[in-house]
Amino acid sequence: QVSLPVRSDFASGNYFLIVHADEFGYQGESSENNNALASSVISLVRPDLDLQVQNLAVDQSAIKSGDTITIRWNDFNSGNAAVNGTYYDRVYLRNTTTGETLLDTTVYLNAAQVAAGQGQARGYSFKLPDGSRGVGALDIQVTCDYYSYIFENNAGGTAESNNTAQLGVTSTLANYPDLQ
Repeated sequence: QVSLPVRSDFASGNYFLIVHADEFGYQGESSENNNALASSVISLVRPDLDLQVQNLAVDQSAIKSGDTITIRWNDFNSGNAAVNGTYYDRVYLRNTTTGETLLDTTVYLNAAQVAAGQGQARGYSFKLPDGSRGVGALDIQVTCDYYSYIFENNAGGTAESNNTAQLGVTSTLANYPDLQ
């Protein structure tokens, strides 16, 4: 019995293992017609991994300029096999009122194993700017496996394009001393 590695991007289906002895005919033989042998059908079912961001939220209910906010989410594996490996999530925060990108960073995850149907809790804390830069409508986006290190596949063909969740929150102006 021999175990062979199978790349995760192989399509599911039926395969054959073909062994050919004396491929280049270096060995003189009385018959060259018996040098190949094919296995019976090998049915391969590729593991389909599908990472998605779920439960995107901020801890604070009333956000003000200058606050440190904590963004939380779950990297959920909706595939049929465990995710093993490392990848990065992207956390992006834009003030749509001012048009300024306030945060664009990645968060590393060494996924020892995220089982099928399970999630990994994630989080990132960030201090909003003081004053008007930290006031307005905030667009928060989190993308799991941002660099596509994990090969993903699902029946709908959307496994690599369903990795982002978006949340809109509003920040108001904090009370600051009025120096006159």
